[in-house]
Amino acid sequence: MVRIIQIIPNLKKGGAERLVLDICNELVKREGIILKIIVFSEQNDYKFLTQNLDLEYVSASISLSLIKKSYFNIDNLQLCIDKFKPDIINSHLYEAEIVSRSCNYLNTMWFSHSHDNMKQFRNLTLSTFFYKHFFTNYIENEFEHLEYKNDNQLTVIVSKKHEAFYEPLGLFSLVFTFFTLLLIFSLTLYTLVNSRFLKDF
Repeated sequence: MVRIIQIIPNLKKGGAERLVLDICNELVKREGIILKIIVFSEQNDYKFLTQNLDLEYVSASISLSLIKKSYFNIDNLQLCIDKFKPDIINSHLYEAEIVSRSCNYLNTMWFSHSHDNMKQFRNLTLSTFFYKHFFTNYIENEFEHLEYKNDNQLTVIVSKKHEAFYEPLGLFSLVFTFFTLLLIFSLTLYTLVNSRFLKDF
């Protein structure tokens, strides 16, 4: 018997969500497969497609930070994985990728299904530097690539066009980020000092 877990953030109406359910409904027809779907949200716009599926809501999330302790709410997900004892874990969409990779389960194959160009994997350019979520995307990008470095990991990408999005940012991004943070710190300090000076004057 092959035991498979499919992980996706929610079942709101969308192409990735529908594809996952179509895959699952096909898999359960085959002998020798036991399948479970894990979602992080109870919203289900595809109830007509989940009637014959083992669907479980699990409260799980993470929040990464440069300046404070990162938050990991993965105990329930880890417990669910341990209990099911999967041979294969297939994650879909970015939230499922980063949350599931925070769990540990050694005796399994991990598949990451890339459905689009995830903004967290965007290459560094001058325009992305001014992007509102630049730093959070960078942290999540580096965290994700670190978690992907194992022999049991396979990434499924929908087209050649998307492949470049999933290359590690590398040393350049680290140096770039360091000097960016240094510049922001310097400008902030300069502003505070001058504001105080003008006030005293």
